Amino acid sequence: MSCCKTGIILLLSKQVRTHLSVSIILQLQQTKIDLCQNRPEQKISPPNIPRLIAANVQQTTAPAAKQERTIRANDYKKLDSSEPKTACYVCGRKGSWFIEKYTHERRARSKDQQDARRVCRSCYNDAVKAEQMASVPLPGTVVVSRCERVTADVGKCSVCELVRAKWIDREAGVKL
Repeated sequence: MSCCKTGIILLLSKQVRTHLSVSIILQLQQTKIDLCQNRPEQKISPPNIPRLIAANVQQTTAPAAKQERTIRANDYKKLDSSEPKTACYVCGRKGSWFIEKYTHERRARSKDQQDARRVCRSCYNDAVKAEQMASVPLPGTVVVSRCERVTADVGKCSVCELVRAKWIDREAGVKL
């Protein structure tokens, strides 16, 4: 019986191995050795090994999962020039376009964590979209028929205060 080559080694693909803890891999290697030597005291058969691996992967990935980092788009400003080698604080990818302002929350962090965080363009845009969706005005508060399109820079949007305003209601002083 050549289970070393067919059973366990093929089941431990690279993706599965990265999620398994070291102790589980050592247990599976010991099981592989016992199965190859055909020891009768081992009750694990090759068809049951995928269930063993699946159960252990579910147990080990939950505590090791990355925590999701969220940012507020108002706390960041555009960099003068991008930093292609700096990692994004949210997703970890290289290439940062925005830097954290010196806000009250940043000052409240401990001294060793007060460095300005940098984020990439896609994470910043996701934060902007999330804040825009959270700050939708109530129906009827903004009369859209009175709004006119502007091409000159009149400031930021009155509702979200994040992006440049493209519409203005001069009577109410609302910029969208």
